[in-house]
Amino acid sequence: MIVILFYNIISKVDKSRLVFIYIKIGEKMNSAKDFINSLPKFGTDEGFKPGLERVSKLINLLDIDLEKLDFIHVAGSNGKGSTIAMLNSVYYQAGYKVGRYISPHVRTFNERIQVNNQDISDKELEKLIKTIKPFYDKDKYWEDIGKPTFFEVVTVLALYYFYLEKPDLIFLETGLGGRYDATNVIPAPFLAIITTITFEHTEYLGNKLALIASEKAGIIKEGTRVIAGEIEEEALKVIREKADSVSADFYESREFYNIIPIKENLVEQEFEANFNNKSYKLSMPLKGRYQLKNAGLVLSAIELLQDEFPVSSGSIKKGFKNVSWPGRLEVIQKNPPVILDGSHTAEGVKTLVDFLKDNFSNDYKFKIIVAVLKDKDINAMIDTLLFSSEVELIFTENNSVRALKANNLDISSRTSIIKSGKKLLETVDQELELQDNNEVICITGSLSSIIELRDYLLNKTRG
Repeated sequence: MIVILFYNIISKVDKSRLVFIYIKIGEKMNSAKDFINSLPKFGTDEGFKPGLERVSKLINLLDIDLEKLDFIHVAGSNGKGSTIAMLNSVYYQAGYKVGRYISPHVRTFNERIQVNNQDISDKELEKLIKTIKPFYDKDKYWEDIGKPTFFEVVTVLALYYFYLEKPDLIFLETGLGGRYDATNVIPAPFLAIITTITFEHTEYLGNKLALIASEKAGIIKEGTRVIAGEIEEEALKVIREKADSVSADFYESREFYNIIPIKENLVEQEFEANFNNKSYKLSMPLKGRYQLKNAGLVLSAIELLQDEFPVSSGSIKKGFKNVSWPGRLEVIQKNPPVILDGSHTAEGVKTLVDFLKDNFSNDYKFKIIVAVLKDKDINAMIDTLLFSSEVELIFTENNSVRALKANNLDISSRTSIIKSGKKLLETVDQELELQDNNEVICITGSLSSIIELRDYLLNKTRG
């Protein structure tokens, strides 16, 4: 409407001015995101700088008192986002004002930062960036430590927003590791949660589970409580020792709820949860067996927080029923089936394979379109995905700067893998046109693919 109005006013004078005004309006409206997106991202030379100095300095310059906020801090190799989504939903249903910080985003950048399930608005982003940017721009603050990265600035942006909004509880997801992750600038949280430990980002976190666990355990601080999910003993020992060293109370989720699956389909899964004299029959739209492990961890965390943040059984049931976590084993279309899944590790794609085995008969063929980032263990993922003679893997690449190029994948000994020769979107389009009724199309391998594809697929398959 604004552009049309300007056109009507000036078209009789000089149409060249229309282009100038239109661009200026766009720049003004998007200046906050333009600034954010101009910052160095992970995967570039300047996009990964271990350490908390830059985040701490920016927090201090903005005079943000983090001691006034209550955090639940979540680290882990897999399941962080799902765990936060469940917790956020339960406590929101219980009437608490909740804040949520996640990465990456799927729908829009704004969804990284939420209060009460509402994305931060563009207007609020503009206002906060206007305060943050002058400090960022002054070189004197960063001469010895370098300027903050994309993730560091966005983390400070989220903490600043929460400081102003003052939620009752804030659910904070680590980006990479834990010890030197930007989110670890917070004081001791009410509860630290470590979901899983698997091999990931080994060039940054180490090539042994114990080393990776040590990085994740860096979120454990003196005076807090920590709860761990189902983790191998080698890694669990490291987490337990870190908790002991700072006098943090340590728990495992297996000490609490026993989870019994009831049924699962393409819409939801039902399960029973039992602990002492408590028993819940719950359902949730999140699919995959691994979500039951996350659910058990969430219920255990709720149990530990009952004294400070009590919730009723009704809130728990409503919370699970209404939880949303797009792009993770998401059935975009049921007939014929199209599934979008952001799994990017061998363990992650195994959950996808289990879901396909459980929900589709031998009459189905599987066409799995894979696009991964170059720092992932693609060979382990391929080995897991080739679970049947009815599987055809199509390798392509997404638009991420970190994408593994098709030419760099050696498939000489794997006859069931096809190199698409086209980018992800074109490949998916082509395969959807060819799909028959007894064929499952699944796109997996990277969260970057979800960001690129999800809205397009929803419009294409349901539009």
